[in-house]
Amino acid sequence: MGLLFVVFIGGYGGFGATVFPAFAHPQQTEHQSTAQKTHIRIGVLAYRGAARATRTWTATAAYLDHKLPDLRFKIVPLTIDTMKESVRTNKVDFIITNPGNYVELEARFGISRIATLQKDTLRSPAGAVGSVIFTKRTRTDIQRLSDLKGKVFAAIAPEAFGGFQVPLREFLHQGISPYKDFAQISFLGFPMDNIVFAVRGGVADAGVVRTCLLEHMAEEGKINFDSFKILNPQHHPGFQCASSTELYPDWPFAKTRNTSLNLAKRVAQALLSLPSDSQAARTGNYAGWTVPLDYQPVHDLFKELKIGPYEYLGKISPIDLIARYWEWLVFVAAAFLWTVGHVVRSEYLVKIRTGELNDSNEQLQKEMAVRRNAEEQDRRHEAELEHVSRQSIMGELASGLSHEVIQPLGSIVNYARGSELRAKSGTCDQAQLLKTMRQMASEAERAAEIIRRIRRFLQKDTDERTALDINETLREAVSLFSWEARHNDTQVVLDLDEKVPKVFAERIQIQQVILNLMRNAMEEMVSTNSAKRKLEVCTQNVGGAVKVSVRDYGPGLSREAIDRMFEPFYTTKSNGMGLGLSISRSIIEAHESQLTAHSEDGGGTVFSFVLASANKDSQVTENSDDK
Repeated sequence: MGLLFVVFIGGYGGFGATVFPAFAHPQQTEHQSTAQKTHIRIGVLAYRGAARATRTWTATAAYLDHKLPDLRFKIVPLTIDTMKESVRTNKVDFIITNPGNYVELEARFGISRIATLQKDTLRSPAGAVGSVIFTKRTRTDIQRLSDLKGKVFAAIAPEAFGGFQVPLREFLHQGISPYKDFAQISFLGFPMDNIVFAVRGGVADAGVVRTCLLEHMAEEGKINFDSFKILNPQHHPGFQCASSTELYPDWPFAKTRNTSLNLAKRVAQALLSLPSDSQAARTGNYAGWTVPLDYQPVHDLFKELKIGPYEYLGKISPIDLIARYWEWLVFVAAAFLWTVGHVVRSEYLVKIRTGELNDSNEQLQKEMAVRRNAEEQDRRHEAELEHVSRQSIMGELASGLSHEVIQPLGSIVNYARGSELRAKSGTCDQAQLLKTMRQMASEAERAAEIIRRIRRFLQKDTDERTALDINETLREAVSLFSWEARHNDTQVVLDLDEKVPKVFAERIQIQQVILNLMRNAMEEMVSTNSAKRKLEVCTQNVGGAVKVSVRDYGPGLSREAIDRMFEPFYTTKSNGMGLGLSISRSIIEAHESQLTAHSEDGGGTVFSFVLASANKDSQVTENSDDK
């Protein structure tokens, strides 16, 4: 029996399943002659219909066929309800769905994510999914969310993430209760395009769809974007689509409880290696897949709304209690009548059942604690990885730093012994003694400052960003690196624009990135004549933001190396782990920027990124010529 692989796909049309023989490869045909392939079904959340969903993801299935020739992947568009049923009955091995549906399936059926979709390279997939609330531009009576009271509102379904749950939080924050304040909520279901057509046709006064749908429909010629008005508009740096809410992590790729870890690992490796310019990425309108993100923001949303896994937090009315436990109420009534002649026996049974309920409650609390601990461990994992990377960098710098500390300590010893000899000979006057003591204190302060820098760099950061003097931060990083640079005959040149503004960043993380870039650059110049080994660390004001660059004058990198250098575990070093640049890119993306690299015509490689100004009115910009 073939394995089942279910993916939620956003597309148009009806629902259906499709097999793709047209994407078979020659080596697969030869393999099939000796052994039958294992079939894996890929289910898709077809929020725009099955036909569009199938067209969107066919190339991705063909890519997986090519990467894993012993397997055959099949696309199966699904609704939210059929997805739940497929996972519940163990008919699927993997799913790709929206973040809200993933969190609910994770809690109910134990699925777990292995990758996260990455729509493009200009913004982090941690902020990629939201909702847009809109009405017709001609509706002058609707200007803000509060104007929707007493109106007809169109949405997908109560359990639709971007189609109802995300904007529900926004409504509640503004004191609006949709179920009470709206004249009617029309749940139209998939495809999501129907919501847009209902508002345009006047069937509904306003509606909500996931972000970017209006732009996609306009590009397809189905609507005129200017015919609609966005309510409660939100600005998210780097996000190009209209939005009315906060943004949440992009769609996860998850395995079901019964899927083997080996199969999940193979599929994850194939997805993480998918090129951004591949046919699968272009057809699916995405840039690839990245390591699984933290979906805690979705948990926070559900917990606040008391829905999904946190539905139990909602208040239960007496009517709800009767509807939920009416069997128990009937039983208690019958038991009460029966206990007239059997009081002692009934009391004994009640005690036993009370104990069982207490045990069940304790077990439930333990399971909830385990789940919370697992989520917290996921959040700590990324921070621990960054900390281990800093420890690795410091380990490589240890010999040089120890030499830097030994020098002032040796000077202190020499001053002390010299003073002792003068004191014994009787030739030391008070002025000489005071001068020597001041020199000893200066050297002690020098050693202490070196140790303080090491301790600050090695401490675990709290991910608290502050208004930071970027030039001073870079000087401190170069100071830590200075001895190793001298030891390797490498000149480090600081070209800092003293007029750049302070930036909003986390100091230790930025220093970690700079040290890693400097070490990589120095290692690239090992084969270069020592007279030409030079590193440049620069800052530049670009449109109110600060551009930071690290350039070496080595032989430069190949096109292939530049294209792959940020992939996890890719390295050109014989003893490298391939994590330094990947971690550095993640840190810069967390700062809402992008780490880029290019080789200069005259030799050498330049790494650069842009940090936002601490002034909230400044906008982070970067000229395309700098990329």
